[in-house]
Amino acid sequence: MEDICVLESGDTLPRADSIENLVRPFEDPKIGMTGAQKIPVNVPEHVVGYMSHLRLQMEHQLCLEIPRLGELIAFRKVFTHLPPDVAMDEAFVEALVIRRGLEVHYAPDAVVYNMGPETLGEFIMQRRRNYAGHLHLTRKYGYKVSSLDNTRVMRIAVDEMVKAARLIVTLTWLALVEALARALGTYDYYVRGRKHVVWDMAWTTKRVENGTVPQTHPPSDITTEPK
Repeated sequence: MEDICVLESGDTLPRADSIENLVRPFEDPKIGMTGAQKIPVNVPEHVVGYMSHLRLQMEHQLCLEIPRLGELIAFRKVFTHLPPDVAMDEAFVEALVIRRGLEVHYAPDAVVYNMGPETLGEFIMQRRRNYAGHLHLTRKYGYKVSSLDNTRVMRIAVDEMVKAARLIVTLTWLALVEALARALGTYDYYVRGRKHVVWDMAWTTKRVENGTVPQTHPPSDITTEPK
């Protein structure tokens, strides 16, 4: 009988090396449980699919701080059975492992692909039942998963909002700079008659090593023809 069990949800698909990466941390005897990184396969262009991507991205950031494992886990067999009234199996295993003084480890290199809900109704239904299951685990067994730490979750959510705001600002600046560059290019071509056959050097795009200066003219064996 093996000392380590692997438990996977039936609607997921692991990557070829996921199981190997999942069980490798057990070389450390202090590790009692590991969990994979969940990657959604939903199309992010759809609003509900994008919500699945965003939620799992936030969960990934949370797991890097405090693991909250699910879908694909491995654990030492420190118990004999799961209670029939527990809906969140992975969370209960997490609680048992921690109570026995072992550590829970997040293994982001162990990837498992997961299809999230495609409709808003199913998304709410899934999140509703998961939350109820976690509340039952907290009330009856005294274990609170890390995703119930609202302060930590809000901080991660704010970080994501800051990233989104930075992206919007950057895209706005990119559009303005591109518009300016195109206006100047139009002026160069139609007003000044300049075709930029000989390019002005963009020095920051050239690598300079050991104090050497990049070559500013083509080698002598290359002939350039006017365009």
